[in-house]
Amino acid sequence: MVTSMTNEELVKYVRDGDADSIEKLLKNNQEYLYKLARRLSNNPDVIEDLVQEGSIAILNAAGSYEPGRGTLFLTYATPMVKKAMRSFMARMSLPMAMPTARYRQLRQVNFLVAKFQIDKESSSPQDLLLIICQEMNVSEKVARGLLRDFSTIFQEVIPDEQWEQSVPCFEVDPAKVYEQELLSECIQTALDETTPRERILIQQYLGLDGTHDDGMTFQELAVLLNYNGHSAAEKAYNRAVKSLRQALYAGEYGEYIRAKQAITEAKREL
Repeated sequence: MVTSMTNEELVKYVRDGDADSIEKLLKNNQEYLYKLARRLSNNPDVIEDLVQEGSIAILNAAGSYEPGRGTLFLTYATPMVKKAMRSFMARMSLPMAMPTARYRQLRQVNFLVAKFQIDKESSSPQDLLLIICQEMNVSEKVARGLLRDFSTIFQEVIPDEQWEQSVPCFEVDPAKVYEQELLSECIQTALDETTPRERILIQQYLGLDGTHDDGMTFQELAVLLNYNGHSAAEKAYNRAVKSLRQALYAGEYGEYIRAKQAITEAKREL
């Protein structure tokens, strides 16, 4: 159920530290988040994950929204929500060197951290550890371990000077964070530039659309797209990946990589 208050009114209360308004703001926009999530996946589990990613983006947007500029909150937040959801889909296509259950735990930590950052009643690292212990029913030792893994996977730092002493694992390379975010955005842009058939091959094989968690086999793709056997489907997939790679490196990401290489060469010469 949505509340009788507008997003703009709720954001004001959220920024004033009203914890109840956080939940109200998320409920106000829950149906919209589901609508966006269903555009990216038909898998119910993936949709729930996407909605959670969108909820985190909503909370982050609430922290930076400036109502004085005359823009509606949802108009302001939507680009952040879409970026968060697409980044999640891009991360899903990468092999994870950890159990799925652990990764889902870390995403829950991600959500709790986002709420913690805008809840002004809680400010110390110990408060966050307590929240994680209570919400996830784990010990403080486990909570600290989750925060360490969260920092590594999501490349996030809690904006608090005490974190270096309380959780010494928070060491993040800003350049690496930027490169990961840029890559996620550019992968989606490059996919949009491929042909519909190439896009289907890549998305279905990697399981990006959420209908097949582990992706489809080349034999299944051959049947789906009317190829003459799995070998033909595999060759078509390799050509599609080549097209995607060309589009990726011909654009903004390629410019970034070339600039990075030039800087590296310049340092060597110095």
